[in-house]
Amino acid sequence: MSHRLLWIRDPLGILADDAGGGIVVRGGRIEELIPAGGKPSAPDAVAFDAGEHVVLPGLINTHHHFYQTLTRATKPRSTGRCLAG
Repeated sequence: MSHRLLWIRDPLGILADDAGGGIVVRGGRIEELIPAGGKPSAPDAVAFDAGEHVVLPGLINTHHHFYQTLTRATKPRSTGRCLAG
């Protein structure tokens, strides 16, 4: 079965190195990472404008870990209160 190429173009954010221009997907698998300002090597890829979307890897148990994916690289903030009894 032949799957069409989908270019998830210029996402607001993406958790992949050198993929600021998005990713190209075929049949649920990433075929190509597109650098910022780049275009897919396949000219027939259908483009989806992801300028208002964040591209995340497939997540397991998202009810528990989703927030950690988005905050993992942020600096912790302190309220100045002792949290231990």
